[in-house]
Amino acid sequence: MGGNVRRYPFTWSNGRENGENIQCRLDRALGNEGLINRFSPIKVSHLPRFRSDHAVLLIQLEAPQQVGRRRKKRLFRFEESWTKESSCEDAIRTCWSNSALTCTKKLDSLQSIGVCFGEHNLGKIKKDIINLEKLLQDQSLWSKEGADIMRYKELERQHEDLLKTQETMWRQRSRAVWLKDGDKNTRFFHNKASQRNKVNYIRKIKDEAGTWWKRDDQIEKIFLNYFGGLFASSNPFDAEETCEVVKGKLSAEHKIWCDMPFTNDDVKEAIHQMHPLKAPGPDGIPALFYQKYWHIVGGDIQQMVLNILNHNGQPHEINKTFLVLIPKGKNPCSPKDFRPISLCNVVMKIVTKVIANRLKYTLPDVVDIEQSAFVQGRLISDNALIAMECFHWLKKKKQGKKGMMALKLDMSKAYDRIEWSFVNHVLTSMGYSQKFVELIMRCITSVSYQILINGQPSTTFFPERGLRQGDPLSPYLFILCADVLSGLLHKASVSKKLHGIKVARSAPQLSHLFFADDSLLFSRANSDEAHTIMKILKTYQNASGQVVNLDKSEASFSRNVPSIDKNSICNMMGVKAVEAQSRYLGFPIPFGRSKKVIFSFVMDRIWKKVKGWKERCLSRAGKETLIKAVAQAIPNYILSCYKMPLGCCKDIDAMLAKFWWGSNDDKRKIHWMSWKRLSKPKNTGGMGFRGMEDFNKALLGKHCWRLVGGECSLLEKVLRSRYYPKGDFMTASEGYQPSFAWRSIISAREVINLGERWCVGNGQNVRIWKDRWMVDRNLLRSRTPSCDLDEDSKVSALIDHDTRQWNRTLVFNCFDEAEAKKIVSIPLSCRLPLDNRIWHWEKNGAYSVRSAYHLLCDEKRKLEPGPSIVREEKIWKEIWKAPLPNKIKNFLWRLVKDILPTRENLAKKGINLDLSCPLCHHVLESSNHLFMHCNIMRLTLFASNLGSHIPHSVDLSVWILSWLTCKDMIGTQLFCVLLWKFWYGRNQVIFKDAVFDPILLAADAIEYVHEFNEANPRRCNQVVLQHISAPRLDDSNMQLMFTDAGCFNNGYTGWGLVLRNVDGTTSFSACKRENIEVEPALAEALGVRWALEFALAQHLDNIIILSDAANVVNCIAKRTVLASIELIAQDCRDLLCNFSNVSIKFVSRVSNVDAHNVASLAKFVGSRTWIGNAPPVSIFNSAVPSFHGYFQALVE
Repeated sequence: MGGNVRRYPFTWSNGRENGENIQCRLDRALGNEGLINRFSPIKVSHLPRFRSDHAVLLIQLEAPQQVGRRRKKRLFRFEESWTKESSCEDAIRTCWSNSALTCTKKLDSLQSIGVCFGEHNLGKIKKDIINLEKLLQDQSLWSKEGADIMRYKELERQHEDLLKTQETMWRQRSRAVWLKDGDKNTRFFHNKASQRNKVNYIRKIKDEAGTWWKRDDQIEKIFLNYFGGLFASSNPFDAEETCEVVKGKLSAEHKIWCDMPFTNDDVKEAIHQMHPLKAPGPDGIPALFYQKYWHIVGGDIQQMVLNILNHNGQPHEINKTFLVLIPKGKNPCSPKDFRPISLCNVVMKIVTKVIANRLKYTLPDVVDIEQSAFVQGRLISDNALIAMECFHWLKKKKQGKKGMMALKLDMSKAYDRIEWSFVNHVLTSMGYSQKFVELIMRCITSVSYQILINGQPSTTFFPERGLRQGDPLSPYLFILCADVLSGLLHKASVSKKLHGIKVARSAPQLSHLFFADDSLLFSRANSDEAHTIMKILKTYQNASGQVVNLDKSEASFSRNVPSIDKNSICNMMGVKAVEAQSRYLGFPIPFGRSKKVIFSFVMDRIWKKVKGWKERCLSRAGKETLIKAVAQAIPNYILSCYKMPLGCCKDIDAMLAKFWWGSNDDKRKIHWMSWKRLSKPKNTGGMGFRGMEDFNKALLGKHCWRLVGGECSLLEKVLRSRYYPKGDFMTASEGYQPSFAWRSIISAREVINLGERWCVGNGQNVRIWKDRWMVDRNLLRSRTPSCDLDEDSKVSALIDHDTRQWNRTLVFNCFDEAEAKKIVSIPLSCRLPLDNRIWHWEKNGAYSVRSAYHLLCDEKRKLEPGPSIVREEKIWKEIWKAPLPNKIKNFLWRLVKDILPTRENLAKKGINLDLSCPLCHHVLESSNHLFMHCNIMRLTLFASNLGSHIPHSVDLSVWILSWLTCKDMIGTQLFCVLLWKFWYGRNQVIFKDAVFDPILLAADAIEYVHEFNEANPRRCNQVVLQHISAPRLDDSNMQLMFTDAGCFNNGYTGWGLVLRNVDGTTSFSACKRENIEVEPALAEALGVRWALEFALAQHLDNIIILSDAANVVNCIAKRTVLASIELIAQDCRDLLCNFSNVSIKFVSRVSNVDAHNVASLAKFVGSRTWIGNAPPVSIFNSAVPSFHGYFQALVE
């Protein structure tokens, strides 16, 4: 296909200057006769050369014009890449500064300015790229006589900058957020976006009569008719009477909470909780815009949102929504085969998000325990595990006259059919105030829809019912509505019209389990209870608008139910009878089948993902991210409830190893490291891939942690009654005929033993010698001869319950001095609350899968032979934190691991080849020779101005480490890039017979480092300390109490406090010292508690207590949780209740120097109190001037 060549005729150049430039046409485009006949004329273009001596050949085929398709009008979308241009913020500021416009008008004008900005700046990227390509093909740059290589490289750099911007835009469109900028995966992002567009494209649709339609206007009409009918009201009735079952469920406290005025902080919190690049609504503005430019638009947005929330403002102007049609399966035919997802304007989502944040805190007390969706503290896995126990019980029930059944319901278009009047009745009946209910109703009834069909919005229509899937408020409203159905089932159970399943004699009776619209009902297998269920469903449907799809609903029965009864019940209800449910909430139900067969679908999904990824579109860094973020995440859901067979874990590891090393169906490439070694953490020389077996155990450990803590959940009640009714979880046995789910959970109990620790409250549940309750998790071993505490003695025996402190005499009498000091340094709460288990490996004391997984890996490593070399750990740390692209870090890792395919390493793998260095042809090509001792490498280093001296007596890894730790960042980058480029050049010599030019390679490396640093400007590492002054006092009666702590090296801890008046004078100062050693955060918390106790003893009020420990202040305010100080923080909260006007706030260390000095004084004087300006003024000489000026300002 060379007859119609466009652009420059040559395809290869040696890239040299000074009359040595050689160019010729080495490459051709080929096509068979069928291709040429079908797509003639065919255009062949030679594109510019980029970082290669060959040009790319572009073949352009022209397809026939499609009939009946309207030309698409491009919708406005705010692009992430615009934010990287300084002129973007200027344009937004100009638009927003027009005070004559309302907020909604500013948003509208922003679209037009955004379109203009996009078209005249970054929207024309494609045109700019084409223009640069034309310049790069300019005859004057290519001709042998006047080849201007420097000019060519400058244009090439500009072209690459545009490609980077284009990459960012493709990433936003593809939603492939797991890949990071900088790996140049433009083709991957383009493929991802194009593939999604191809899947979502609707070429034809079938109407109710079975007729196919292809024209855009016909397709739009069919969808409008369908969704117009779906969102039309069904005229419900008896809603108020039906909602009586949920009457008065809301507490008075929660009602007050919901009715509190909304604040600016609520609005700001809501916007920052949103994902920045989720698909925007009709205005085309994503959350990123508001998050990045909040300093410009925040004031107006807050005013508009709060007007809707607090002052009955109408949201209809911003409540416009696109309906995106997502196919439910392959080859959708009719509108019902699509799932409508709502794309709301982000500004409207801010409104509903604020309401949702307020509403969700009331759900745990309002929504029945059988509902596990969207309620804080309840997990989807809870219902799945309970269901597994019920199905297991049904399978084992073979005797008895009363058979049982499980009914799995399918709700048709559940969200879309909810009647608005029903929502109103539900909220009102539960006890939400009329004002709060009206606010919610304004948000859901003012919506207007446009259907996005092949990227184009349809005619606007207005629904009469339905909750939007995509609105933050919708999930919470739906489960509140579903609670009515739960209430009807409970009412029938109480009146003995329904009898649910009891998996054990003391177990709760389960009539149903809900997860959002997924419903599972249990009852006796007889016609009376089947009729009761149908009557309840009919009542619920009439009131709510919901419709049960009986064709997709299924019933399964216990084994003691005769077949004739099964058929009779199913015929009466109109549902299908199944031998056993095969799946529930996505979990397979493992009855009597090979566990490996059950988990085969997980392996199939991973295999399809891995095969679907085009390797040529991914760098090795991209592969790493995909494996960690996608492939290894696929089985997480199943692994959270089931123990995967070891064979399956190994099969998954093998699949991922093949993908990592580049193997495919046709050819298996060399695996240079085992997957076990790759799965080690990066700081120990691995790649940080997860080991499936240990990660499975860590996920299951989450259930163990919740069960061992005695959490009063429905799952805990069911499992306790079935397997350990008289004992505790940690000592429970498998029991008789246990379920696979239970066996899976208890297989992970070892994780709890490795990570739990007791936090001592009153000590009554903690055994001194057998439990881990010391801060370092060590068991107490030593005891003095005079100790008379037996093996089962509790820690409470060591506590003086009168003083609520440690009995120091007894402690020092029973333990050696070192352990005794550790014991008395453990803080005790003045309340002596119940003992509490905490997870030792997290600061907040809560179990985390991440820390549990690393704990299991560490335990395995302890059993592995071999010394621990500090230098090796240091080099891995330096490699992965280096300011370099990930692909170069990956190369350095392979180089230090000596797993590059050098000829020496290939020979070790049994490959027969010439072993000499391909560059110098003198010595065996090893990694040490190639990168340290090869003469060509020395020349390259010399050309890069890094120097040619290479030490002979050191190892390659030591040499690399010396460069990674040197202070010259640019030098480090250049050295690493040079190694990477050198390896690339070596491969070009071997595989493409290229000529190795050290000077050109060094210049290329220098240019690469320059480009990388321009694209990734380094942030200043200097820490900027923000000076937070003490709060200004408006009330002359208020006082400031400064407090600080000091940990001394003589085993003592001291505290100081200073009380100052509004005029800056000191009322009194005090210090305190104790013979304990505690961590700084705990010392600061004890200081705040002491300040509160001191104020209470002195009958002080109207004070602000100031501490320079932000973590302690936040913990007391419940903004964060720190397990080490939580007991003391709760003491502080309780003490605050004794005051009418006392608060605790953070102040910077600079403003807290007086209290610091007094705390330091405690080291020398012990516990003292001074009235007025004592202690001696000399202590405060350094601080008084600044404080005098500050308080003088307050007075003025």
